[in-house]
Amino acid sequence: MGSALSDVGNGLYRLALPWMAYDLSHSAFVLAAVATLQSIPGLLLPIMGQWLDRIIHTRKVIVGSGLLQAMLIVCTVGLEHMHILQLGFLYVIVGAMSVLSLLLFSATTVFISRNVLKEARVAVNSFGAVLSTITWNISPGIAGFLFNDGEWISR
Repeated sequence: MGSALSDVGNGLYRLALPWMAYDLSHSAFVLAAVATLQSIPGLLLPIMGQWLDRIIHTRKVIVGSGLLQAMLIVCTVGLEHMHILQLGFLYVIVGAMSVLSLLLFSATTVFISRNVLKEARVAVNSFGAVLSTITWNISPGIAGFLFNDGEWISR
């Protein structure tokens, strides 16, 4: 369930950060660049998995990357509400969030392969895939409800 909640958060920022980039720049090119930047770290998935397989404390990697993501989102929202968020900083946030999401996904996969009995892995992975698919598909909808004409509801 923690993974599902994390996936919802990832879905929210996947929509929110490009939207914020467009709001800052009024440029479709910048929106596309941010959306593209979000997907580039996925190319590192095979390397990340091999590296994490050699790390003993994957649980610490999972918790640490989740906490760092939360801190980045809080900082982003704070900077945006103070009207001092700049596009360059948003690019850095997008890159960091994408790498942390990849790290979290890879570490979770390694953690499951190490700690779930071989007989139960198919069931655990299937359940995880279903939850991930559901959250991947509903998260942008949730984000859409949280925005109103490109403005945060809390303003």
